[in-house]
Amino acid sequence: ANCTNCSSSQYSEEGADSCTDCPENSMSTGPGTVIFDCLCNAGYTNNNATIYLFEDSIISAFTAKEYSGGSLWRPNIGSASINVTADVLFDEKEKAFHSPGPGDLMEIPIHTSPGHLDEVTFEIWLKPVSYAEASFGWAMSQSPDAGWSRAITLADHRLGYTSATVGDVWDSGLGQTNLGVWTHLVAVWEQGGTATVYRNGVKGNSYSPAKNLAPSNNVTETIVLGGRQDDDALHFSNILIHEVVVYNTTLTEGQVAQLYAKGRMTCLACSQGAYKSTVGSHACETCPALATSPPGSANCSCAHGYVVIESSNTCGDANECQSGSHTCGGESNPNPFKLPACFK
Repeated sequence: ANCTNCSSSQYSEEGADSCTDCPENSMSTGPGTVIFDCLCNAGYTNNNATIYLFEDSIISAFTAKEYSGGSLWRPNIGSASINVTADVLFDEKEKAFHSPGPGDLMEIPIHTSPGHLDEVTFEIWLKPVSYAEASFGWAMSQSPDAGWSRAITLADHRLGYTSATVGDVWDSGLGQTNLGVWTHLVAVWEQGGTATVYRNGVKGNSYSPAKNLAPSNNVTETIVLGGRQDDDALHFSNILIHEVVVYNTTLTEGQVAQLYAKGRMTCLACSQGAYKSTVGSHACETCPALATSPPGSANCSCAHGYVVIESSNTCGDANECQSGSHTCGGESNPNPFKLPACFK
């Protein structure tokens, strides 16, 4: 095959047939760029809190780029701390968690079974690293499993590989998800109604009526990431995980499309009075005293009435009398207070 370089505004995952545009307001770092090497343009940054859509419906949400370390980590939204077991790795370059083995799981202690929520939506950004032979490859699941508990799967041949559990054998129509490629998956359940799964904004088949089983109401439930339960090699997934969101409602096809369009990286304009002069994902800086900038600026300019002082590269008071640029008292701008044009 003939391999060519992607442009400065594109990236390509390993094995991809074509280049993909970097997220809006960002550019790539050169040949061989992967998604997290796309950097925000000058005047824009992603070194900020993640923006979540449909926040009023979110039970729990986290984005790995904001991981602060430790085995218990408070998510971006929700009060239940995420349990990051000791063997879960954090990939700094990919800004993602890595579950390399069946016992290397993450857990979010929240209730999402039909016994607690008739409607629920799971969302996850992941990259499959490998598929174990004879493994069903569950990426995100409600535990304990009372029998076909709610889960997003990657390699379960009983369900169409990339799929959602529905309480029965079925075919999602999506097939297996490619290895080494960042992928957006969403599963939507309405108990007794319709269950649907989406990959990269594309809707798979739907199943009705969804009939997942629920554990007894006095059981503490968790969301398990990377499998179904500890040391369960049959359901384990060797994956990188960047973002997980759980909603207490059934998102629509249009809303799922919005989630995928938002992407894994969002470059936001620096706010008014701030700037970022170079390409990168670092934070915006506040303009110096007496200087300002409009949103999305790469540099600052002196506020009205002030000029750049070359010797110190700061802003100082403009001496209009000395520069001859004043208009006070002139015919074009009569002085209503009869003051002298300038004081020297």
